[in-house]
Amino acid sequence: MISIAFALWSLAAQASPFVQTVARQELVHYGKLAYDRRCSGCHGANGDGKGAAAAWLNPKPRDFTTGIYKFRSGPLGTMPSDDDLMRTLSTGVAGTSMPAFHEMPERERFGLVEYLKTLSSEWQDPAKRGAPVQGAPYPVADFQEHKLFMERATRGRKIFAEACVLCHGLAGRGDGEGGADLTDDWGQPIIPANLRLKTIKRGKSVQDIYTTLLVGVNGTPMPSFKDVYTDDALWDVAAYVLYLRGEEDGLYGDKIPLSPLTAAEAP
Repeated sequence: MISIAFALWSLAAQASPFVQTVARQELVHYGKLAYDRRCSGCHGANGDGKGAAAAWLNPKPRDFTTGIYKFRSGPLGTMPSDDDLMRTLSTGVAGTSMPAFHEMPERERFGLVEYLKTLSSEWQDPAKRGAPVQGAPYPVADFQEHKLFMERATRGRKIFAEACVLCHGLAGRGDGEGGADLTDDWGQPIIPANLRLKTIKRGKSVQDIYTTLLVGVNGTPMPSFKDVYTDDALWDVAAYVLYLRGEEDGLYGDKIPLSPLTAAEAP
């Protein structure tokens, strides 16, 4: 969540148009200084993803001028909230060259959030401002009790076989035949996530898995499944992905068979 300091700034800005204008201009200026010092080497002086280090990085640094952000809490196709941007800045993106800047002073991070919003005209489109998607509440007990967890994961396997195997592969290693020649919206090759790794790019928790299923990933072939399956059923899929993450390490005494798929489960 955004800190109390930023919340107080937001309230002050809402109270006075003058304060709003001056405060934001000040933050944007401060954010540009921080961007030039910390971000331009990868993301480029103009935010186009063509910094001096970009040629050696895979995946490539984000091109902020397109207004396409992978990680948000709003519906697919919308822009991230301030909270979303602060979270990415603070935690980084696993499996990429984007580090966690949690030790960066908050003022710099607040400034960077505002400065990023000057790099694309997409931020001015009201249709791109989406409220956070609300899914089913986190069923904590089902992930704490082994029997309940395995029941959820078993149900989730059936949905996984139907919706995910084509790209992520039967065992979730990102080697499905449908993922061989995928590209993202920047024209770069993209490989489906290996779901057996300890984390996905959004984060390490099962809530991160669930959010990815709920809202999808902008700029990639990963869709939102909110309108395909019930919100609660997506917790079943999240449970199965969590099961895959720990299965090879022997975290679960019970086994959910990976194959063969039944005719009803085959995509």
